[in-house]
Amino acid sequence: MTSATGISTSVGSAIPGGGTGGPRRLGRGTAPPAPGAGFTLLELLVVLAILGIVVAMAGLSIGDDRRAEALREESRRFAALLQLAAEQAVLRTEEWGAYVEADRYGFLLLDGQRWVPVADPVFRERQLEQGTRLDLELEGRPLALVRDAARPGEAQGDGRPRRPTLLMLSSGEVSPFVATFSAPGTPRRFLVRASLLGEIAWSEARE
Repeated sequence: MTSATGISTSVGSAIPGGGTGGPRRLGRGTAPPAPGAGFTLLELLVVLAILGIVVAMAGLSIGDDRRAEALREESRRFAALLQLAAEQAVLRTEEWGAYVEADRYGFLLLDGQRWVPVADPVFRERQLEQGTRLDLELEGRPLALVRDAARPGEAQGDGRPRRPTLLMLSSGEVSPFVATFSAPGTPRRFLVRASLLGEIAWSEARE
């Protein structure tokens, strides 16, 4: 077809490879366009492996956080009860003490010449959670804590009367100590410190 100006306007000649016979067809050596590419089996396996690692790490993190939180509460309770006992000793003008063992602790009151359990249930014997480790330094020296199956406040396993590990006196003085709470499953540790003047403080240990 020729326009009035003599220029050919054939549609087929305007498209490379085209002709008047219609659109060009793919030859044998031309790959058809790929459909939307999906994951290969290898890629899926890699993704699943990564997800497994992430889930496992998340589980360990949650377990660590739970154990650390339980340890935090346990050490805070220890500090709060010692503080309360020290205050009661001053208010009542009495001599108080606390026995501390590897798996438990409790409170005693000096009655004449012997130590007896404090009757108030607030100061009942407390069992440490399984796995909790309690290390105690008394006046700057490590103290070896033992496990004892004696009845609360009455006598030790060898029949001797139970005696206090820490003193809380009516004068306001407290045995200076550092107690460290730790447990397997978490790297975090918590400290309870007491000065001779009766100042009891709780903190988290910093590496």
